[in-house]
Amino acid sequence: MHELVWGANFRYSWDRVTNSDIIAFLPAHTSQQWASLFAQDETSLRDDLRLGVGAPAPSPARRAAGGVRSGQGV
Repeated sequence: MHELVWGANFRYSWDRVTNSDIIAFLPAHTSQQWASLFAQDETSLRDDLRLGVGAPAPSPARRAAGGVRSGQGV
């Protein structure tokens, strides 16, 4: 018996921070999105044993930059 499962995922997030004089996240306002696809096939090898093989296909995630303001230390 074979069982094929497939799907997709999408996530969106946004960040808004208020920076202090000591620590800052740059950029202070950012948004990110992630999307992915997957497929998996499962088969019965015996009545009590199943084998699953799958593959994800993620999209590249955009990275948020963080840092310290010029002239300030942490």
